[in-house]
Amino acid sequence: MTNREPTPSLRSRLCERTSLQDETLIAAAQQGDAAAFEELVRRHQEGAFRAAFLVLRDADEAEDAAQDVSLCAIGRCRTAWTRQSLTASVPA
Repeated sequence: MTNREPTPSLRSRLCERTSLQDETLIAAAQQGDAAAFEELVRRHQEGAFRAAFLVLRDADEAEDAAQDVSLCAIGRCRTAWTRQSLTASVPA
């Protein structure tokens, strides 16, 4: 049986990643950093579920709503990625 504990350097990188402010992660996600986006989802998924459950009073519906929020966020990041790539490709 192998030890699945993260190595010290990996652990420090993970801690560094989770200590970042949301604004920094949002900026990184908009630049195409999938790990930053995943961290944002991980941080806010439970809160989105709780808020949806308070309104919907149904766990399945609340889970769907929380997932919809994540999908909307992906769309916003993709829009930013597209804008950035278009801006970069247009000569000044």
